[in-house]
Amino acid sequence: MKATENKVKGFKFFEDKAPKLMKMHLQFFADPPADPGAGDPPPADPPKDPEPFQAPKTQEELDKLLQSNADKRVTEALATAKQKAEQEKENAIKAAKAEAEKLAGLSAAEKQKLQDEQYKADLEAREKALSQRELKIEAINILSEKKLPVSFADLLLSSDAENTKKNIDTFETAFRQAVQDGVTERLKSPTPKGGGKGNVEPGAFGKELAEQQKSNQPDLQKAQQGYFS
Repeated sequence: MKATENKVKGFKFFEDKAPKLMKMHLQFFADPPADPGAGDPPPADPPKDPEPFQAPKTQEELDKLLQSNADKRVTEALATAKQKAEQEKENAIKAAKAEAEKLAGLSAAEKQKLQDEQYKADLEAREKALSQRELKIEAINILSEKKLPVSFADLLLSSDAENTKKNIDTFETAFRQAVQDGVTERLKSPTPKGGGKGNVEPGAFGKELAEQQKSNQPDLQKAQQGYFS
């Protein structure tokens, strides 16, 4: 009976101690603790200072530098133009596909109606462009008759002849006032000693306007040639 009790106590002791002993053995065979700094990446190299600009010392070096910069600008411009052309081509293809899909789902009557609308829009755009060319010719003629600089014709154009004429009248008033202010300012300036070279001659601004009128003639001829070409 006593021997049986001792065996029971022995088994109980083993049951109590076995988990702790197994845990100790498992910890013994476990991987060693990792080095705290083993997984950190190596420190990055400090950024290098940009190389200082070396000014060209000879004409040849200067020419090379200028040529290099010019080549760089040309290359960038070509790349930009190519990218823009490709984008425009892609957009045109998408628009054509969308138009084809749209037409595919229309009846014959609907297709004819759409074509008529497009033709009307194109005709209106051409008429508008022609009207603007006619207005520009008329504006140049009016400016030339008034001895005003015809280079302002594009800025004075409006949607119709009436509003264009109003713009020219407003411009004429401001231009004449500016000329008058210039004459007044010159008359206020003191006469230089030893001669009258600084005096304002009578009709000086009239001569300037006459010269301006002569210079306007080629512009008028170019505009007329462009209209009838």
